[in-house]
Amino acid sequence: MTIVQNAPHTRINRRGDDGRPNRRQGDHVRPTSDGAPTTTPEMLIADFVVGSAQERDFELDRALGTARFKAAMEGKQGILVTRHDFCRFSVRLTSTVPFGAIHEKDNAERN
Repeated sequence: MTIVQNAPHTRINRRGDDGRPNRRQGDHVRPTSDGAPTTTPEMLIADFVVGSAQERDFELDRALGTARFKAAMEGKQGILVTRHDFCRFSVRLTSTVPFGAIHEKDNAERN
């Protein structure tokens, strides 16, 4: 592994023996339009179960605040809020959503 330091900051970029950045846990590889793989990191911010609408609103507000903060640090990912069923939700950062946007995905089954 090669460690490269950028002056004047003490930021360290870790690279593998082939010179490419090492993948982090949670990174997903998808092909680009030319067929070459690209790394798309996703970050799970929160996954929670609620018992009331008031609890849902509180947990979503808290998770979205954290997601906005982390998204602003990178400036590359948007926020995806998923309702898995009527009491379980998740919030994640993903590059499938444009930076600055929040998309909602409803997977709850209805009768």
